[in-house]
Amino acid sequence: RSPPPPPPPHTPMVLRIAVFQAYITSVGEYLLGMYLLLEPYASGPALTDLHAELRTGGAVSEEAGPAAAAAAELEPEPERRHVMLWMEAIAQRTILLLLEAVATIPALSPLGAKQLAADVSYLSNIFSVGLSLPQHGALAELENLLACDLNVVSSAAKQV
Repeated sequence: RSPPPPPPPHTPMVLRIAVFQAYITSVGEYLLGMYLLLEPYASGPALTDLHAELRTGGAVSEEAGPAAAAAAELEPEPERRHVMLWMEAIAQRTILLLLEAVATIPALSPLGAKQLAADVSYLSNIFSVGLSLPQHGALAELENLLACDLNVVSSAAKQV
């Protein structure tokens, strides 16, 4: 089963939000299921060859934030390490794709910002709670930006 395709640009906003919400839910379900699919291969050689482009090298990126540095100190058991490296790589790529998609949105209504904040929060929970991955700072920052009061942002921008 594949996720629903993104809605065409001429689709009404209410329908686009509903389709995107279903899409984020599907992404979360796939991510949770992916761990279960990779786990049987944890002790074998199949997961040891993570493409160099996807490797974090065990280092925590600056965007990941302080929670990631603390979580990096807790090393998973050796047979689970390769699964976690794959899941971290998949999470990083998923976050990058989400941020790229959000960057293309020219403007958000208050309702759209609220829905996107809920979707970002859901995805963040999938990573941190569902998959025990470090919380990614960029997701937390995006969620905070989407939830902030527009009047406060407007007045702060005028002061700068």
